[in-house]
Amino acid sequence: MKKLVVFAALAVLGIGCGGGDDGPPPGTAPSANFSYNYVDDNPANGKLDIDEEITFTDTSTPGSSAIDTWAWTFAGGSPASSAVQSPPVVTFSTAGFHDVTLMVTNTELLSDTIVIPIAINDPLDVTKPTLDVTSVVIKGTATDNVAVTSLTDDVAAGDISDDGTADEASETFTTHPVTMGAGPGDSTGSVTISADDAANNGPTDVTINITETVVP
Repeated sequence: MKKLVVFAALAVLGIGCGGGDDGPPPGTAPSANFSYNYVDDNPANGKLDIDEEITFTDTSTPGSSAIDTWAWTFAGGSPASSAVQSPPVVTFSTAGFHDVTLMVTNTELLSDTIVIPIAINDPLDVTKPTLDVTSVVIKGTATDNVAVTSLTDDVAAGDISDDGTADEASETFTTHPVTMGAGPGDSTGSVTISADDAANNGPTDVTINITETVVP
């Protein structure tokens, strides 16, 4: 059973002063906006999947003169672009975030552009995402020699890429894999770094909280 899903993009519209019902004053640019809907071939997962057909609808407002030019761009989509108000059905063959751009121009040659990322899901991909905490620097005072003494997380065991030598004022490690949940929704975790100085005035703990949001 297929399900029709509709999304509307929201834009903030400016209203000109004085003019009542006469419309915006001359020289007012249009405001680009659009909505989209798709027929969900896999309602069980509730997501916009690869190769599902998407219909985009122009909902722009014209400003002080009529819109007469539309320029659509669908990054990674098929078709990749369109120059009509109502573009043909669009599909995406790869998962991820794909930017959809609409630029509208009115008869006064005034234009506006909106870019909205569309999340495309691969229903066969059930691999949990892995995050790398990189280039974390523990800083001490100018006279401290600071070394990372331990690194732990509450998500999965990780490795410290650290030379073990107390450096002047700071110590840097570069890689610590953290495996988050599979989603959808939010997965939370944290990485705790402990550091000490050459005089054993520590340890000092720094906790990095991570929230991964999987967008349907």
